[in-house]
Amino acid sequence: MAASSNLRVRIVEALQRHSLLYLFTRSFYRSAKFLPKQLLRRLYPSSWMSGLPRGFYSGVEQVRSGARPGKIILEGQPPPHFADNTLVRISGLNQDGFQPWPVFWLREENAYLCGPSLCLRDRHARLMAEGTFSQTGRTEDPSYWHFATRPQLKITGNATSIVSFWGNGVFWHWLMDAISRLALLPEFPPDTKILVPPLHPWRAWFIDAMGLRDRCVETTAAAIQVENYFFSAPSSMTGCCNPFAVNFLRDQFLPKKTSRGDLPRRFYVIREGFTRGVHNEAEVRDFFLKRGWALVVPQTLPMPEQIELFSRAEAVVALHGSALTNLLWCSPGCRVIELNARNFLIGAFEIIAHQLGLVHDFIICPADYRMYVHVDLAVLGQKLEKAGV
Repeated sequence: MAASSNLRVRIVEALQRHSLLYLFTRSFYRSAKFLPKQLLRRLYPSSWMSGLPRGFYSGVEQVRSGARPGKIILEGQPPPHFADNTLVRISGLNQDGFQPWPVFWLREENAYLCGPSLCLRDRHARLMAEGTFSQTGRTEDPSYWHFATRPQLKITGNATSIVSFWGNGVFWHWLMDAISRLALLPEFPPDTKILVPPLHPWRAWFIDAMGLRDRCVETTAAAIQVENYFFSAPSSMTGCCNPFAVNFLRDQFLPKKTSRGDLPRRFYVIREGFTRGVHNEAEVRDFFLKRGWALVVPQTLPMPEQIELFSRAEAVVALHGSALTNLLWCSPGCRVIELNARNFLIGAFEIIAHQLGLVHDFIICPADYRMYVHVDLAVLGQKLEKAGV
């Protein structure tokens, strides 16, 4: 088994050195992988709790039409203007284009949630589009490929869920795509249970900080029936403009920071033990130490100290990664320089910086097929001088 896995890794790494060949092979593999299920979708007569989904429907339109009880909290969050030389624009991901995006909730009696992302499925075997972080439905969501079966778990009474394809992921997704959905919790009955993925300690801290642990139901079930289900819609497509979530998270967790006075105000964030990295990491660390900056590894600090660290920061330099989710806690005027692999450009942290009044800049670095970058120290020095730090 290990030898087979290692061979697969070597094959993928070899293909990644040739980007066009890699993209073609990946596309072909995915098409071939899902072909049997596509055929099954056409041949097998799906029903409410059996078979593959038959498409999508809009939950917000059901609320608008009165077909389901619920409430639209926001019709959308108009994004700010981003210039052509920003990461948001350069990335080409349309991160300022997923609006209007309604923030809403609805109630469903005798609801059936299916798949790894626990999407709400109606009597016509359709998935609610918004449960897949889309207004029309995302076939990339694993629940779209999940063959429905009878419920593995039945929940009586009221329940909501923050389980999803995006929300079950890393630090950024847990906060922005999962925890943010609890902003609508006051709209639901006070005894509403919360379906959550397994609460590893770093996830559990946020639940505990909100005093909600006793209402949580940890689950990995892929088929759940709920007597009275309250769907809390994601407040944005993941990684996009989302002031609603940013403001909610700051209101909830900034008061939980420590009051340590010895934390550094200027620091370089070390990224270790994750995908992506810095080839000349030793040189970069030495560069900052000579300038009197601190080197920090945020995930080694208790969460209240991470919040305090970033809330006090005057200047932060970091490779693009989940640690920069902590920009949520920064104060206006903080200088941020984000290091980016040329083959992995995303403007999510630039969006947060823009909303909070941070001074954001970035360096696009040459990178290998693993997205390991080489940082030009001369360019970095120029950026720091420009930022006045």
